[in-house]
Amino acid sequence: MRARSTLPAELPPLRLLLGWDHLTGHHTPDLLLWLFAHGVMVLFTPLAGSWLNLAEALLRILIRRPLAGQHPQSSA
Repeated sequence: MRARSTLPAELPPLRLLLGWDHLTGHHTPDLLLWLFAHGVMVLFTPLAGSWLNLAEALLRILIRRPLAGQHPQSSA
């Protein structure tokens, strides 16, 4: 059974989107709280099915844009 974590009321600005798989160590509450506290949002890859295709498309966009030199000018 997994332990539930409660996020703090205030989080730092988002600095990084991290695409991660489902290894057991990636789901520990201490690790996830540390990542959130440092502005890292974890995007876990789906295990199977049509969601996997959607995740691959999203990760392809997230990888292609920074490599092309695109940088957001505002949070909007």
